[in-house]
Amino acid sequence: MPPREPSSDDAAGALRRLIDAIAGPEPLPAGGAAAVAAIAMGLGLGAKVIRRSSPDPAASRPISALLEQVLPQFEADGVAFARVLEAQRQSKDAAVRSQAWRQATEVSVAVARLAEEAERLLLEGASVVRASMAADHAAAVDLVRAGREIALRNARDNARH
Repeated sequence: MPPREPSSDDAAGALRRLIDAIAGPEPLPAGGAAAVAAIAMGLGLGAKVIRRSSPDPAASRPISALLEQVLPQFEADGVAFARVLEAQRQSKDAAVRSQAWRQATEVSVAVARLAEEAERLLLEGASVVRASMAADHAAAVDLVRAGREIALRNARDNARH
């Protein structure tokens, strides 16, 4: 039996689970995870647009490869912020707390840098985008830009600590 194609119900369920996790009572996932999710959605959509628009089957590969670098940042952000929460609960040592915030800042900066690369790749691919897919391409770029702004805001906020 051939593998089942994902349906829009599958996608809606996955989105619902992500939103429920972000909106849930637990402190994680939070803003950093939302930044990664926006960037990942932008890359995924951008890869699809370029793959469907370009006669070159390899045209979307750099975008897909970058997406594979972005996805682990969702967990990295959660781990870094969990360390911040733990340091705040367990340690009176300012150096320990500062180190946890520094690590959280580094993750946010890394996510922002990945978003910059994502935007560059998406804009480079704009020349092959079919007119009928231009709005989806623009949405991909907007998602990546939004994710970068969130990551930069988090980095600035984290660095203050």
